[in-house]
Amino acid sequence: MPSQVIVNADDFGLNEHTNAVILRAFQCGLISSATAMASMPAFKAACALAQQPALRGRVGLHFNLTYGRPLSEPIRALAQFCNAEGEFDLGLSRKRLWLGRAARQAVHEELAAQWQRCLDHGLTPATWTPTSTCTTCGPSAKSSPASPPAKGCRYAWPATWGTTSARQNACSRRCSTSACASWPG
Repeated sequence: MPSQVIVNADDFGLNEHTNAVILRAFQCGLISSATAMASMPAFKAACALAQQPALRGRVGLHFNLTYGRPLSEPIRALAQFCNAEGEFDLGLSRKRLWLGRAARQAVHEELAAQWQRCLDHGLTPATWTPTSTCTTCGPSAKSSPASPPAKGCRYAWPATWGTTSARQNACSRRCSTSACASWPG
């Protein structure tokens, strides 16, 4: 059975330098896909680059709940995610993964805003990935955007998750709802 290795570059849109490196990696055939961060400063430029024939259909969304300024207001007010300036803060204490109703709703709104920003800038993500430091089961299992990604959009499991069966087992243990089933996987 033939197999294919997909090499994905995260953080498309982080800054102009990262965009240039990712574009060059595409041109050299070093990567097969990239995932853009909708809340980063060079996101609009990444969307413009994604329209090039060689990149079309090969750029996805890197959901981000850990770095930079969120797109939605509700999550900025939550100290468990953001600092006093309203930016995601990795230095904040996160001893538990449990999120209350308000936090889940804020995450839900932030992920939906990131997905919508892609669409607003002409990028229909081909894949999606979570920030590796906040993977519990896809993008916050109980807090996915209002609408699942477009049909055919694939979830790119982080390599740090191990084998497919291990990921599926971890996912089924962590999810108490059918949220994972509503997302590609």
